Amino acid sequence: MSGSKHRIGAMRHRIDIQQIVRVADDAGGFVRNDTTLATVWGDIMPLNAVEKNEYDQNQEREKVKIIMRYQDSIKQGMNLINDGIRYHVKAVMNKDQQKRYTTAICEVGAIYDD
Repeated sequence: MSGSKHRIGAMRHRIDIQQIVRVADDAGGFVRNDTTLATVWGDIMPLNAVEKNEYDQNQEREKVKIIMRYQDSIKQGMNLINDGIRYHVKAVMNKDQQKRYTTAICEVGAIYDD
């Protein structure tokens, strides 16, 4: 891969783009409902694992970079799913500003109620 070019053949992972939706329940609260907006092909590349201390428990959060053809629907806080693994989108980039590819920086297995 050089510059802003990405080999299309490397995009071999089926990725579901999911939006977190809250639906009102009968008790006056909300129920989380993840809605799949699209299924696309993408490339998943590991970045690193970060040790994080939450409530005095050490946890590792692996980060990945997911590259796919340009998708303007992907926003921070959404989830990308591949083979049952949830990737929580932390940042979204259109690197060359030419709307060819979208890059999402994600935490693996993270579930948030953003």
